[in-house]
Amino acid sequence: MPRLKPKRTQLADGRELVVEAGTVQIKINGREAPTTVLIIGNEPLLGVETLETLGLKVNPQTRTLEPTRSFVLRI
Repeated sequence: MPRLKPKRTQLADGRELVVEAGTVQIKINGREAPTTVLIIGNEPLLGVETLETLGLKVNPQTRTLEPTRSFVLRI
């Protein structure tokens, strides 16, 4: 994965970290699009923007992904 210059980022929980970012092609539930991920240690972190791009949301009650709309890749 191509990596970008490390930069300071604030996570959803309020922590600020210096992380690397990169662009990857991701496929979830048959929906596929390019997206940016943050690399924290050895773990990639996907954010809500990725899910929104794919037309997905997290249902907090069932802890599953659900579609929010029909999926069409916008470039």
